[in-house]
Amino acid sequence: MNCLCWNCAPNTGLRYSCTALPRSPHQRDPRHAGPGVPGAEGQPLRGRPLRRAALAVLLLSGRPCAISEVEKTIEVWGYQIGGPKPRKALADALAYEADRGWAHRVARGRYGTGRISVGSRYRILAFLH
Repeated sequence: MNCLCWNCAPNTGLRYSCTALPRSPHQRDPRHAGPGVPGAEGQPLRGRPLRRAALAVLLLSGRPCAISEVEKTIEVWGYQIGGPKPRKALADALAYEADRGWAHRVARGRYGTGRISVGSRYRILAFLH
């Protein structure tokens, strides 16, 4: 059987459709985490991985950062931000984290870290390594 998941056939447009193992159609393939996961070659960051990468930049910098600084740092790390407007996607991701309390908006286009537990900090920083 051919596998049609993102890692095996990225140009098919299918997200979590791996036919190598028999299972329910609503069950994700445990071997592949899907698009947007750091480490998947050629997959831009979106959703949770983008939010975690942005938070990792804020945690490692130790100070509030502008969105452009966060974007440049993520690109230096070797990741791409998905979407036609990467800064808008990044701003939306940080706004989402600000609503959760994990980041706070210092000024227009500048964010700092919010209240993040020790375990969550560890997971955020370990997520990219």
